[in-house]
Amino acid sequence: MSVYTEARRKSFPVAAAATTGLGAYLRVLVGSDGTINLAGSTDVETGTTERASFAAGGAQEVVLHSAQGTSLFTAADAITKGNTFYAAASGKVSNAGTIAVGIALESTTADGDTLEGMRIGPVTASGSYATLTGIQTLTNKTLTAPVIGTGLTASGSASNDFSGSTGTFKTSTGANTLGGALVKTSGTVAAAGTNNTNGGAITKDTITVSAADATKGVVLPTGVAGMEVLVINTVAAVLKVYPAGAGTINGVAAGTGVALTASAVGRFVCTAADTWYGTTAALLASN
Repeated sequence: MSVYTEARRKSFPVAAAATTGLGAYLRVLVGSDGTINLAGSTDVETGTTERASFAAGGAQEVVLHSAQGTSLFTAADAITKGNTFYAAASGKVSNAGTIAVGIALESTTADGDTLEGMRIGPVTASGSYATLTGIQTLTNKTLTAPVIGTGLTASGSASNDFSGSTGTFKTSTGANTLGGALVKTSGTVAAAGTNNTNGGAITKDTITVSAADATKGVVLPTGVAGMEVLVINTVAAVLKVYPAGAGTINGVAAGTGVALTASAVGRFVCTAADTWYGTTAALLASN
């Protein structure tokens, strides 16, 4: 029969594997058999032991993870007052790790010291990136390094600051403001080949092309609706521009491509998967 508790503490039997019992102020985890054992550095604990137990199978009082107030922990190393501390091996906490447990309310200097802390977790610290799966809502947040790496989608009416973010800004609905100029990527490539399997690969939003000779060409990236690419032909010769795969440009089949006139800029807009439309404009002449 299921029951619930409103208290800070709950009693659990100690796992048989803990042959010498469990020490005080250690992080513990309830197993599938209902017994507790020490939590590891990647575990989100059930709670912390309040006093030592002396043998496996005996009952152990646990201060629950959800308990109000502060809790006592056993440090694995020096932890500075006011800093975040993390899950460590053998039920302890450390000044570094991947699972944030709480904020230190006092400092420790060595392995085995007792630490009073205020829980904040569990929060996963995943190195350079935070991983968001599914639909996540970030309300009025400023993202600074580390930033979202790929596939960023924003919506809403508040100001969203994506300074320093990389990857594709897919869609934006509502009044979202990007601080400063929206800078596209740019680069250079030499024209090559005679079709879309051996032409020079375009990997930037704005690409300056050299080596055009009326036969060589460049290949647009795999087209996603909304993409726009500027191709600058700096040579006084025609440049061939091809779509990737089985795509089209202005309805022209992939293997044929289109001709970008000498000393001109081509603007190519993708309206559907690998479906491009392009226009050209001559480079301005000097006065």
